[in-house]
Amino acid sequence: MLIDRPPFYQEHLTENHINIAHLFIIISNLYEDNQQEKIDYLEKALKILEENIHLQYDITAYCFQLIGQYYQKQNNKKKASIFYRKTLEIQKKIYPTDHFILNETQSLINSTEN
Repeated sequence: MLIDRPPFYQEHLTENHINIAHLFIIISNLYEDNQQEKIDYLEKALKILEENIHLQYDITAYCFQLIGQYYQKQNNKKKASIFYRKTLEIQKKIYPTDHFILNETQSLINSTEN
């Protein structure tokens, strides 16, 4: 007989725990057919990540990039550019100036300006 209980993470992790943000990003990837659910989970993850940015620069940059991709698919180039620029801002803190990831992100920014 199954007992109706909340998910493990709700019982054992605080709502702002960094692992919750990771889970929300993973869950967002499951919503390819429901873009509203996808962005809702990404925004929840981003809220947690921004509160803990000193712990997870790389995953925060990744979340910004995913949100930028969402807005670019929605043909909202202005919002996509904002999130790509935030991605690049964080990446510049972690990668050397000639790193290929910085070039890739700059290409994403450039794609929103055409």
